[in-house]
Amino acid sequence: MVHARRLTAALLVAATSLALTTSSATAHTELTSTTPKAGSYAKRTLEVVRARFNQPIRSGRLQVLRAGKKVSEGSGRRSPDNVRAIEARIPEELAGGVYVARWTMTAVDGHVQRGSWRFKVRPKPAATPAAVATTQASPTVEPTPSAEPTATVDPASASDDGGAGTGVLVGGLVVVGILAAAGTVGVMRRRR
Repeated sequence: MVHARRLTAALLVAATSLALTTSSATAHTELTSTTPKAGSYAKRTLEVVRARFNQPIRSGRLQVLRAGKKVSEGSGRRSPDNVRAIEARIPEELAGGVYVARWTMTAVDGHVQRGSWRFKVRPKPAATPAAVATTQASPTVEPTPSAEPTATVDPASASDDGGAGTGVLVGGLVVVGILAAAGTVGVMRRRR
């Protein structure tokens, strides 16, 4: 009887340890903020676009696109000033319209995540009649799509290991199985 109690206690400690280890190991780096903010209006003179994460990252890439064409310089990179951020430089003044910032990040644990967010830039104001008469050129204004932008994370890459919920579920099932087995052993020993 004493042996069965010790076995049950040891199995309970082992199962609890396993459950706690599983849930902490499946935590992932998350996007915490963006510059410019998702859905916001940015200045035409925007120089840098950034994505910030809740933990340090190993590497990252960030590209800014308008109408499917890249407007950022290079492929973006992890920020030299912040190991929790990736950034892309914007070399020229932005035209009015909707922009998509697409990022790919490799966390310190090697997990790769992808996502994107949208922001807008207002078109330049139309020239006044006096300015048009002086320059003899009429400005063109591009229409802004009416779809409301949102930040997104690619579901195919957001969690390729089942996420923290799966680890806790598996750990819980292991604990229940161990306790059931220990209870059965205890009942069988009492009947002898």
